[in-house]
Amino acid sequence: MMNYYKATIQYDGSNYFGFQWQKDIATIQNVALSALVAGKVTTMSASRTDTGVHALEQIVKITSEEEIECTSFLDPFNQTLPSDITCLKIEPCSGSFNPTLFSSSKEYRYLFSDTLESRGIEIKYVASYPYELNMKAMQDAARMIVGTHDFRNFYSMGSNVKTTIREILRCELTEVDPHSVLINSELFPVSPDLKRGFLNIW
Repeated sequence: MMNYYKATIQYDGSNYFGFQWQKDIATIQNVALSALVAGKVTTMSASRTDTGVHALEQIVKITSEEEIECTSFLDPFNQTLPSDITCLKIEPCSGSFNPTLFSSSKEYRYLFSDTLESRGIEIKYVASYPYELNMKAMQDAARMIVGTHDFRNFYSMGSNVKTTIREILRCELTEVDPHSVLINSELFPVSPDLKRGFLNIW
């Protein structure tokens, strides 16, 4: 009998070649699987990430031969994981749950700053563009992306996607405090000197 669980994970993807399992290559799926439980285990994610991409809240379905007691499992599991991967929550789910098909939308955040050249560890999370920006023109361009479009020219050759048409619900360029965006985890430390950044939401 198989057991099914929904996990919410967070990770710094700097040291990984994306989420998807790859033979003999460090990926989030490879490392997380090896730290789970004995017996047959498979995972399915709501979305893949590319090399070096981070996740604040990524939903993963875990199918396991071994039954997991979710309340007592979380802390030992996180102690087994590398310091740049954290399981925020785990709970039972039905076998029919499919995180890819059941997700209503995906959100991508891009942080960059024009007020300070990124230094040290935050360079992994906040890109530096220390030049004058035309915010109005950039915001106008962002709004043009909203709607249903064919992104054929942007997908990887050899991809098995069934369609390159996607609906963009929202695309905004907004001034934010980088610390408020990344405040949920110690995985994403940002220098206190970094006062302003911009958040692009898809």
